[in-house]
Amino acid sequence: MSIIKEYYDGPTHIVIHDDYLIGKSESEINSIINEIKEIYTNVRFSKIENEKKW
Repeated sequence: MSIIKEYYDGPTHIVIHDDYLIGKSESEINSIINEIKEIYTNVRFSKIENEKKW
């Protein structure tokens, strides 16, 4: 099992393993990666906003 993509920021750690992607089309894989990028971006923005409140 190899890591295809990994996002890490403090307590947020997202990993996509190659065995999860087996049998998926290129468009499905791109969709998965884009969705994870969006989640990760939202977590980062939320973290920044919370830091501004302090």
